[in-house]
Amino acid sequence: MRFEIEIVSPPTLTSSADVTICAGDTASLSATSNIGSLVWNNGYTSSTIIVSPTSSTLYFVQTSNMCGTASDSITVYVNPLPYVDAGSDFTLLLGEAGQLNGSGAGTFLWTPSSDLSCNNCDDPTFNITQSQYFYLTITDRYGCVNSDSVLVSVSDESSVFIPNAFTPNNDGLNDQFIVKGDDIESVQMLIFNRWGDEIFQSNDKNVGWNGIYKSKLVEPLVYVYKIKVTMTNGEENKYVGTVTLVK
Repeated sequence: MRFEIEIVSPPTLTSSADVTICAGDTASLSATSNIGSLVWNNGYTSSTIIVSPTSSTLYFVQTSNMCGTASDSITVYVNPLPYVDAGSDFTLLLGEAGQLNGSGAGTFLWTPSSDLSCNNCDDPTFNITQSQYFYLTITDRYGCVNSDSVLVSVSDESSVFIPNAFTPNNDGLNDQFIVKGDDIESVQMLIFNRWGDEIFQSNDKNVGWNGIYKSKLVEPLVYVYKIKVTMTNGEENKYVGTVTLVK
């Protein structure tokens, strides 16, 4: 009588290394076995799987035969996308200089950059003649990238009037530096002296600056203003300029 003895080797398994991805990206995981058949804990049976977890996840793979089971695991680490904010949409008058105000953690890149004072800073200035989007892309230390956009609208007409001079002499005429116009919901005003010190602030559209700082009338000089006007339709307009106090 003749017998045939089949020697079955115990299963072996080799899998790829742990991997780190950015949120939204995919990772390719692979494993090989000496007996060919594989089962992943997500139900797949192929030697290579593509995954896109939303958080760091541990994946298991195993193979088995009559001699036992072999298993291994791969961790996919997920780094969150960096925070990025290109700022709120705003409107400029034709010919008026503008300034972007981005925020985030990482390396800045503004595009298109041809009209910007810098493309890798958080607050570049610019002059444009027609409405356009600016895009802010931030790359963090892990190489993860996130983007945001801001629409800068250019208008050749304005219902907002900001004077370039005022005379606080209590004659009842032009005694305050105040924003005027139609359909204005609110006004935020900041005034700075030539050294950059804030000398006046108002969040009331009916309250302007009367030239007083620390209970005294300031010198007849040029002062810088930053003003945000919100219209009744929700549109926000930002203005930066100078006003002259005349005695």
